[in-house]
Amino acid sequence: MAIEVYRVPQLMSKMINVVCVNGVPFCTVRGKQATSDIIAKLSGYDVAICDGRIDKLATKLVEQLKGE
Repeated sequence: MAIEVYRVPQLMSKMINVVCVNGVPFCTVRGKQATSDIIAKLSGYDVAICDGRIDKLATKLVEQLKGE
């Protein structure tokens, strides 16, 4: 699984991180800590993510990729 992070500009000259898995955008986050937590979750570590929606998507994606 290839995980890549791109920094892109958003409104009012703020930068956001786009986390891509296998070349497909997975989610967008603002902070460094949140980005590293999501990358750790996608890598298979047990990390608490504040956003429940992203946590559920990450868990499903990890389980799906383990099954292949």
